[in-house]
Amino acid sequence: MTIAGKLNLIYLAAVLLLSSVLLSIAADREYQMQLQTAVANAEITSASSIEFQVEIYAREEQQLRARLDKFLQTLVAGAAAYDSLGQVLAQAPNGNPAVPVDFRALRFGLSPADTGIVRLDKGNPTPELGLWSALWSQDSFVHVTLPVLSAVNPTEKDIHPIAFAAALINPQSVNSRVVMGYVHVLVRQSRLLEAAISSMFGLILLYSGIRFVDWRHGSAG
Repeated sequence: MTIAGKLNLIYLAAVLLLSSVLLSIAADREYQMQLQTAVANAEITSASSIEFQVEIYAREEQQLRARLDKFLQTLVAGAAAYDSLGQVLAQAPNGNPAVPVDFRALRFGLSPADTGIVRLDKGNPTPELGLWSALWSQDSFVHVTLPVLSAVNPTEKDIHPIAFAAALINPQSVNSRVVMGYVHVLVRQSRLLEAAISSMFGLILLYSGIRFVDWRHGSAG
């Protein structure tokens, strides 16, 4: 092989390596963006209704199940509601894989008011949430747990629903917020991976199109 041929091979290998790295970064970025979107949507849904606090306090399973249905979307396979001690109050859809996941594993190492985002590896929580760890994960979901905060103390008895609304309307009268319970949302890893792969192939097609245009212009010249 001539020196020019060897240089061309080295150049081609360098281009392929750089392209692979860039595509991997882009795919992981898309994966993380989709996950962040799913978490943000769940947080908005959880915080958008004061009735959620009332239903958790009153342990109203039917109403909670209807509330949890609002979390279900393309990226979310199921949802469950817990009280502040981690006892299941309701789930949607019925028989969803959120339960009987160990709630302690989902909240391991977190303070009560923290949002939890974990993947389970043989039942144990792992903080690895990137694209490549997802490819080898045995868990089909990313588990998101959101605290439901209230200005009303849930340990008090016979609280009228108006008390929850009054605390929301007049936040100056509230000294602190307490955790009423939690929402557990299961984000489908398969959908996150689909988004990442679609992004990667989109970049490949874009690059191929640019190279084809350059080749046509070179041939015309």
